[in-house]
Amino acid sequence: INYALGKHHSINLGTELIKTSASMSSVLILTNYKGDTTGFIPFTVRWKFQGIPLTLGYEYKFSALSQRFSPTVGIGVSYFISEVDANVIYYAGSPLTDSQPGPKRTGNGYGLHASLGLISQVTGRLYLISQARYRYSNGLAFSDKQEDIKVEFTGLDFSMGIGWTF
Repeated sequence: INYALGKHHSINLGTELIKTSASMSSVLILTNYKGDTTGFIPFTVRWKFQGIPLTLGYEYKFSALSQRFSPTVGIGVSYFISEVDANVIYYAGSPLTDSQPGPKRTGNGYGLHASLGLISQVTGRLYLISQARYRYSNGLAFSDKQEDIKVEFTGLDFSMGIGWTF
């Protein structure tokens, strides 16, 4: 949602759904009390991450390059609501045959972004909007333990969409 404050200035409120995943395969080495190896258990851990940023931003629209094109720059802040779901999968033939679903854990964080865009007028009320945005995010650790999972959604994204003026 973009609210124009005048010809050049506007504020916006938005959200999105960010999903990513990771996996790690390893072997658990079984030893006896003497330290001798007695067996191996291969397993894989799969993580699914999801983040939903609630974003508040400011955008400046430059004077039109022509009748149809207006470049923009923007900045904003985000509050992330995040979740991680981990599953441990043991392979057939191992003494631990059941997969172990992990609990879903949530974490909250913040983000900052800067963007460059182009608004292309298609009709009197319909616009095509393209944007490149760099986002920095932090604080998405899922506990206060130093070795725990930290998820960062920092990166560069490109988006295109349509806009309608009411």
